[in-house]
Amino acid sequence: MKAKSLILAIVVLIISLSIVSGNTSNFYNTSIVSENQIVHIDIKDNDIVYFTQNGNVYRADMNSNKSILLDSLGSKITQIVSSGNMMSIRTQDKKIYVFNHDKRIIYKFVPHLGDTKRAIIDDKGYLAVITLKDISSPEREWIAYVYSPSGDLISQKVSNFDLTSFASLNDKLVFGEANGDVSIYDQSLNLLWKNNLGRWLKKFQHYKDNILIPAEKSVYILSYNQEPKLSKILSLEGNPELIANDDSRLAIASTEGCLYLMDNDSLQNQFSFNGKDILKGCYKKDKILGAYILGDKTLVLTNKGKIFVIQGDEKKLVINKNVQNINNSDVGGYLDKNGKLNIVFLNDYWLDFYSFENILNLEKELSDAKRDYQSFLKKTKEENIPTFEGEPLLKTIDNNYKMALSYWETGEYSKSKDSLDKFKSGVREYLGSMEAKSTNIFSIILVAAVLILAVIGIVLSRRKKSIECSNCGYILKDYWSHCPKCGEPKGGR
Repeated sequence: MKAKSLILAIVVLIISLSIVSGNTSNFYNTSIVSENQIVHIDIKDNDIVYFTQNGNVYRADMNSNKSILLDSLGSKITQIVSSGNMMSIRTQDKKIYVFNHDKRIIYKFVPHLGDTKRAIIDDKGYLAVITLKDISSPEREWIAYVYSPSGDLISQKVSNFDLTSFASLNDKLVFGEANGDVSIYDQSLNLLWKNNLGRWLKKFQHYKDNILIPAEKSVYILSYNQEPKLSKILSLEGNPELIANDDSRLAIASTEGCLYLMDNDSLQNQFSFNGKDILKGCYKKDKILGAYILGDKTLVLTNKGKIFVIQGDEKKLVINKNVQNINNSDVGGYLDKNGKLNIVFLNDYWLDFYSFENILNLEKELSDAKRDYQSFLKKTKEENIPTFEGEPLLKTIDNNYKMALSYWETGEYSKSKDSLDKFKSGVREYLGSMEAKSTNIFSIILVAAVLILAVIGIVLSRRKKSIECSNCGYILKDYWSHCPKCGEPKGGR
């Protein structure tokens, strides 16, 4: 009995310690809700700025879990193009703005001929405003008005094909056209180099001192020192849809739903995604909607509402998101002041924040809780409790455990943690009451035993010693007056 009580006490202590040690974090997940649709987020270090459809610019303050208005454009946003922390923004009133993270930059715009189609900016601050001169003309003419980072007009390029891509390369200008041509010009618009890479040309990006060019089933690096140099660094089964890079690592997502991870221009891993599962290789499963590189981790958002955290060649965590319009979504991340990874998820009116480390620890806690739950069920069977109906404590313990798992599946990690702590507390209370019950039974039995022994002692103490016959030595009983053997009177009298 003592051994059973000791085991129960140890179990209670372990669960109590797990409750204390698990409660070391500030948050698991939290959200900021906007009154207007969020159309873009920009993350610089651990500072998050976002733009809403109505033309407002906000900073997300994680200390107060609120937003701070930084700027207002006064008109709805119709297009945002970003590169690094540079953004070009077109509004409904046909104006163009340039932002460097949270600051509006003044560009000295000249009158543009024709209808403005897009404004493309690179992370150096070079801007190309693309217009269609005369939409009714049989021979269409596209014009690119190119501005320097100081906001001055430096070039005007005319093309018979739609200008779809643009970036600066040192002091050169690189254009991509709808027919697949990639051209390099000096700022006087002298053609220096031209090559056709196929009709699939996506956004150009700076990579190290070069330009990344996503093209038809390929990704190229274009450099220019004394002369241009074009190198293919990757061949894909589909076309490259989006690229995330941090100047050494690349995450390239294809139209087939495949993710290619590269390090220093060398392919390291290739993944596909199927629901919660990550598959090595390209299997054309779920579509990739977003990718983000931060340190040694890669964040991936799929059209099934899953956010994967990949480190090296393995999945570290999957965050579940149940949203209706997943296509208007994006993913990013930052390191907080303690160097811990926080994940940012954009979806329509919501900005969701997730603590990678805390959720990873919660996953382990839930795994441990499954064993605690089985031990809890075993104890109830030992107590001959066939159902929890009419047992409020046991029913609450059971419900809290199931709610912890349910909230985990829906990505509500703070609620999952809260339910898990309540489950542990309930089990602790239940096992503690069992220990008290066992201790009480043991005490009752001990007291009863002592009383019995006391009674026996009293009885024995009251028994007189045996008397021998003084004549023949026969043992005489208390109530005899004479020895039945020799007839001698008791006591020799």
